[in-house]
Amino acid sequence: MSTLFDQLEAAPDRFDPLTALRLAQAEAARRDLPLDIRSVPTGALAPTAIARVTADDTAIRVEAAFAGLTGPLSPLPPAWTELAAVDRRRRAGGLSAFLDLFSGRLTDFFARAAAKYDLPVLLQWTPPAANRMLTALRALVGTATPGLPTRAPLATDSEAVGDALLSHAGLLAQRTRTATGLRAMACSQLGLPVEVIQFHRRWRPVPVSEQTRLDGSRALGRDASAGAWLPDCAGQIRLVVGPVRYADFLSLELGEPRLRDFARLMRFTLGPVLEFDIQIVLDHRDIPQTQLGGDGPPARLGWNGWASSGPATRDSDEAVIDGRRAAA
Repeated sequence: MSTLFDQLEAAPDRFDPLTALRLAQAEAARRDLPLDIRSVPTGALAPTAIARVTADDTAIRVEAAFAGLTGPLSPLPPAWTELAAVDRRRRAGGLSAFLDLFSGRLTDFFARAAAKYDLPVLLQWTPPAANRMLTALRALVGTATPGLPTRAPLATDSEAVGDALLSHAGLLAQRTRTATGLRAMACSQLGLPVEVIQFHRRWRPVPVSEQTRLDGSRALGRDASAGAWLPDCAGQIRLVVGPVRYADFLSLELGEPRLRDFARLMRFTLGPVLEFDIQIVLDHRDIPQTQLGGDGPPARLGWNGWASSGPATRDSDEAVIDGRRAAA
């Protein structure tokens, strides 16, 4: 299988000049060889910006025609281009090598200037620590402070959460969190259908000191209540994922990296006040019939174990995971 650099050597005209230079630089670093950037010593207009790319045991060589001291675009008089061409044909190399010292620097500076205002190139080729665009995006999200991305709820072994934060910087920069924006972010992160149920009811414990007792001074219809729990519809939402197929269902099991990254992204988006849980709906066509010694993943009580006498006719929506547990 040919690599990108092999394709660059075979057909440099298929690559834009900036990508070709970056590929040559990466290959030179991989082989621990110097990168030799030369200009094309000819007065004719070059059909492509990168005329030729070659490699041997001594260096990676790139002949560039869009910046340099020789060629039709040279700032020097045409006589210098003719002298450099004669020098190279005679294999003397003195004059052309001297001019290429400056041509290589000019070409590299030209490439850096082009990448400075090209967002895709800047994100792809600049190291994250020195990437000003990544720093600006992190500032929009609120994670530009040194050390903050490594703290919970962002701390994770994978880069999925950090990439998701930057890709949704526009939504996260808004002060108001909307169900539409949260749904778009969740669908993009999981690649699965997600619905947001607002004002989802949850039961909150009532402190013992606040519970109604016979010897207390509570008024019926005002502050008297029966029981140790009260319904709350204002502080929680539910994220309904699915219906999903069985492979996706297993990848969203409690403790799996996919679920943990998703829950941490939602936790960061919603903030510390609004609670959430995740309901995972399994497509009824994929509900397995639990049996001893069966093939596939082992059945776990309360997760992927069902007692049934035949094929299921409705989707399974019993799997509900608390957001804090999923993000832990």
